[in-house]
Amino acid sequence: MSKGNVILTIATLDHPQFGNIGQLVVEDNRPVMQGTMAIEIARFDVLLGLLSGPSPRPASVMLALHEHMKISSDGYLIPDNNSTYAIADVSWNIPVQ
Repeated sequence: MSKGNVILTIATLDHPQFGNIGQLVVEDNRPVMQGTMAIEIARFDVLLGLLSGPSPRPASVMLALHEHMKISSDGYLIPDNNSTYAIADVSWNIPVQ
């Protein structure tokens, strides 16, 4: 498992989506990856509620990709020009008080 910084934009859907739920774009000239994904409105509302309150530390998100990214033995991303990866699943770690 590797870590990285992502600006993640979340949109809503009226119906469940199967297969890819978004994409992650890695540009070799940018230090932050760009992600977009869509989730059902009810799940979005729950997520928004959880993120709206005070938190002892920042929330984190784990994106499961369909393809493996090239990672060094130290856990750093090895740039492969500009790459786009399909997001298969997402999980959240939201600290509560």
